[in-house]
Amino acid sequence: LIQFSGGAEKKLFKDVDDYVQNYPAIPYQVNLLGKVLNEIRNHSASGRSMSEGERSMLGFFQKAVQQIEDENTEHFIAFDQFYDSVQANLDDSHQRVIVQAGENSLIQENKDINLRVLKVLLLIKYLPQEIHATVGNITSLLIRSITEDRLSLQK
Repeated sequence: LIQFSGGAEKKLFKDVDDYVQNYPAIPYQVNLLGKVLNEIRNHSASGRSMSEGERSMLGFFQKAVQQIEDENTEHFIAFDQFYDSVQANLDDSHQRVIVQAGENSLIQENKDINLRVLKVLLLIKYLPQEIHATVGNITSLLIRSITEDRLSLQK
């Protein structure tokens, strides 16, 4: 279900034991989120005050895990779920994009997926060498479950 093209290599699950060790995170998320946080520090006035290190990363993962704590073990963290933790460190102009999109009458029919895609795009905005913003890569970042229908999500 999760496959990436272009950019740097993204680590996925090697086997069942690797899934158990990393659950509910996906191995690529640690490295990618770390790079997202570094770029936010570099490009955002609000992000400059964000602390570095393992504790802040653990906090971001903890908040994402809390979003799925009532799900079964087929569910894991999708990359857009890190946005809520990160948003406080973004400049107002970036935060406003999500708020305005949520209020936009043109996207109300598919509001949930549209906002999820927008969150992913904001998170990877400064990482064009790390991950290309292709439909396939964005789809992989949005997958939340091993039972997800990738083709439906991609459409």
